[in-house]
Amino acid sequence: MKIGLKSFLMTGLVLGLVLSMNTVYYAEVESKTPKYLILGMIFLFSTVLLILSVYKLFLLKKSLRSLILFYIFYLLLSVILVYSSLSVGHFGSSNLFMLVLFPILIAPTVYLERVINSVVLFKIYETIVVILSVVSLFFWGLAMIGFSTNMMRQISWGTVYPVNGFFNIHFLAQDSVSFFGMNLIRNTGLFVEAPMYSFILSIAVLSHLFITSTNKWMSVKLLIWGITIFTTTSTTGLLLFIFAVFVRFVMDLNGIKKILLMILVPVLLFVAVLVIRAKVQSMSGSVNIRLNDFYAGFQAWKEKPFFGHGISDISSRQITSLIRTSPESFNGSLLMMYF
Repeated sequence: MKIGLKSFLMTGLVLGLVLSMNTVYYAEVESKTPKYLILGMIFLFSTVLLILSVYKLFLLKKSLRSLILFYIFYLLLSVILVYSSLSVGHFGSSNLFMLVLFPILIAPTVYLERVINSVVLFKIYETIVVILSVVSLFFWGLAMIGFSTNMMRQISWGTVYPVNGFFNIHFLAQDSVSFFGMNLIRNTGLFVEAPMYSFILSIAVLSHLFITSTNKWMSVKLLIWGITIFTTTSTTGLLLFIFAVFVRFVMDLNGIKKILLMILVPVLLFVAVLVIRAKVQSMSGSVNIRLNDFYAGFQAWKEKPFFGHGISDISSRQITSLIRTSPESFNGSLLMMYF
């Protein structure tokens, strides 16, 4: 497999995956075409990568035992997942593709990358997220100084509502909030909410610090990601960024320096408390909803701890969050416990 072809295919795949992570395009209600195009991108690039990766594995004469065991385990798990969901509701074509078919398609590529000790996929992801960060910071800055948006899309996220944006490449999906004493427009980038954008950024940070970088991990792109995470006003993202950088810094030290630096742990905890306190004071509604979600998710898990309630069965349960009004508005932590 040529590097040029591999990079092209992986770039298309990663871009499709990022766009499928609850972007405005993916959640649009006026037309399903963008969503189907995104899913088509993922299917096309992952399928071609599957063929080329299996071919490369045969050329390298590598054992496929681990890959075959994964397929057996995952297919059994998928049968249980689909059956348990269908028994209480429905599964949906999008869920079937992303939760069952896609892992099967991408498995040989991931396995090959592990065999040859390649981190190309992670580097491509980081590059794409850097580009998204620069673009979003530019338009976020324009919005902060008062520039008006020039377009609008209707999306379904909790409820159906309009989202304004700039040239279909940056959206203002959430209102301004008070963050550390400043009134900031939440930087949502291409996504339906700032926490989702922060999640994408956080994965890039962790990839850079612990997978792709060597000794020169302090870089311009890390600074860009840090600033962008701050503009999302996501407490989780900001704390994760600070903690990850601290851990990476400690990993590079030896002996007494590492021990002395560990003294800073209480300082970091103090900063974390200040950040959380500021969040509670300025965004109490959001915090209350999150706490309510965790409680509802725990209650749902206790009811069906092994197989869960099934995908798309949220609206029929009385134990779910009383604050949420739609299944689409639940956060990931609740969903993991619930399903």
